[in-house]
Amino acid sequence: MKDVRLRSLMICRIERRRGRAEGIREIATRHESTSRGNDKEMDLRNNSIGRQIGRDNTGKSSAGIRSRDACKNGTSRGKLWITKSGKLVRSNA
Repeated sequence: MKDVRLRSLMICRIERRRGRAEGIREIATRHESTSRGNDKEMDLRNNSIGRQIGRDNTGKSSAGIRSRDACKNGTSRGKLWITKSGKLVRSNA
């Protein structure tokens, strides 16, 4: 679980700092080029969620804390994805 949260937070931070102009989606997607199956799908979904959290918090006061909390809460509330017994499921499953 922690890995999923940290990965989403990393993408979130990059999005906040560099934004869409830097092609964060393309970079993160290319990074997954060697992944397969549910692992790849999980990472792509969580990357997308992390980017959205980053966009939602860009320019706000305490953006880093807000982003960290959003990723942490997203994990416990099932907004992120994990693999469990080989299946893709919500992070609160």
